Amino acid sequence: MVEGGRFVRMDVDDPAATAPGGGRVGMSAAEISALYPGRIEARPHKYVEGAQYLRVTHEGSPTVLLFETDAQARVQAWRLGLPPQVDYVEGCG
Repeated sequence: MVEGGRFVRMDVDDPAATAPGGGRVGMSAAEISALYPGRIEARPHKYVEGAQYLRVTHEGSPTVLLFETDAQARVQAWRLGLPPQVDYVEGCG
């Protein structure tokens, strides 16, 4: 996603792609928590009951890594970017 002439967000749903720190599509929320201990804020999914957004931050960096799970706590997609764009639930289009 480009906004205001700046690259602000990248969305990924390919299981072959690895997020910074090792997260991937298909992993469980527990596996994501183990990869990013103490850095995750879980938020309820806007549209899917029981699903979550797992928001990973890193001290000193404005960039956020966000994993989106389904109701079975499996990662369906992840995105990397700057707030507020990384938190837009409708995504890139």
